Amino acid sequence: MRIAVLVAAALLLVGCQLPERSVDGAVRVPHAQGETVLERTPVRVVALGAQWSDAALALGVPPVGQLTDVAGTVAPWRSSAGSSTGIDPAKPLGQQVKELRPDLILLEGALGSPSTYLEMTSIAPTVPALDAAPVGRWRDQVRTLGAALREPDEADEVIAAVDRRLDRFAAGGVRGRTVAVAWLAGPGQLIVSVDPAAPALELFTRLGMRLPDALAALPADQGRVLLPVDRLAELSADVLVIGHSPGTGSDAAALPGYGELGAAKNGTAVLLDPVELAGLEYPTALSVPYLLNRIEPALQRAAG
Repeated sequence: MRIAVLVAAALLLVGCQLPERSVDGAVRVPHAQGETVLERTPVRVVALGAQWSDAALALGVPPVGQLTDVAGTVAPWRSSAGSSTGIDPAKPLGQQVKELRPDLILLEGALGSPSTYLEMTSIAPTVPALDAAPVGRWRDQVRTLGAALREPDEADEVIAAVDRRLDRFAAGGVRGRTVAVAWLAGPGQLIVSVDPAAPALELFTRLGMRLPDALAALPADQGRVLLPVDRLAELSADVLVIGHSPGTGSDAAALPGYGELGAAKNGTAVLLDPVELAGLEYPTALSVPYLLNRIEPALQRAAG
């Protein structure tokens, strides 16, 4: 398979352009580091990143290789991962990937430096992050991979199926309700997402929910606010979602004052473990439906 890769002078593009199919049947995929031309339909896909892995699984193409989680955990929504070969992110990637004989490599965010990208293109056609966004947009990833697999209709249906579920919940009475999303980053610190466009709030924004005025008014840095845990009471919302980072050793329910929060009393608080928290911060076609099931009881109580 021949690959044509054009590396742009400025390595980041503003926004995502969708793939195009040329008259000769090749698929041209524009991305943050230029463009990749796929002349044939890939069969052996290596996914270097959880979002790309989930996009492939959602489209029924289990990667022949994907990154292993450092903690050895497997996301509960990734039960169909099959016999995919684990790729250790702590070891040099090139040889591990080459041994899998891929015909398409999907390279995510943090791993997608220009040097790594160029190394991967020497092995097989490679699609890195699609645009300059710090977190990939899962709908764009599914559409891009669907185009690469020559299955655009299937990709559209994967997206539509998730959106139909979200729309049903939005129609169920949560529109206009408030939501607060935070994570316990350490024993004494909470990180609160206050940018409605942030990936961690995407699910709730799509449901028509909004930030409490008091949280939205806090001075933010890159869409986040750092709060000491003694200000936990400020997370007052109809629905409260708190996760904890790996290594914190406890969840938010152990924090002083948690039981006094309205959401905790009303049964509209949801506590996420580190894997679930990652699925919220880096949403995918698989993690969004899973998390929707997790928060469904809290949404129903808030709507009622």
